[in-house]
Amino acid sequence: MRLRRALLLLPSLSLALTLGACSGDDGDGDQADPTPSPSASGPVGDAEKGCTVELTVSGGAEATYSGEARVIRSTQEGQPKAIYMAAWGKDDQNTLNVYQAGGEIETSAVLSLDGSNFASQGSEGIEITRREATAELPLTGADDESADLAATFTCGRGGKNAD
Repeated sequence: MRLRRALLLLPSLSLALTLGACSGDDGDGDQADPTPSPSASGPVGDAEKGCTVELTVSGGAEATYSGEARVIRSTQEGQPKAIYMAAWGKDDQNTLNVYQAGGEIETSAVLSLDGSNFASQGSEGIEITRREATAELPLTGADDESADLAATFTCGRGGKNAD
């Protein structure tokens, strides 16, 4: 049961962080918000950077991907320190998120692959430095499926800046 909650919570957190950077007219138009929007002044408390990723999934699920990724680093209270994200496949339906501990979120990895969700059982096998995140560990799916993940996100000086 704890795994299923984690599988639901972590992708939702990633989506919330991504959507939180978007601005729009959330009010009724009659009152002006005195705080600048993230699109007008850049991210508030978060920094996004382009990266590359090399990943292989084997075992109960199979995938390989080499290409663009990104990292969002946060200084906000209660948020993970960083989320390394990759999306690939038709309409980017496959995703890998590696979370660096922060707030109530523990260092972990979450994979969504061809409609199946997998998560790490702890942080053993995940190493995170300022310029790189590696994850070499088993993942468990909601129906006790398993898969082995080997991924390296590189976000060093030669990395691509995110738009």
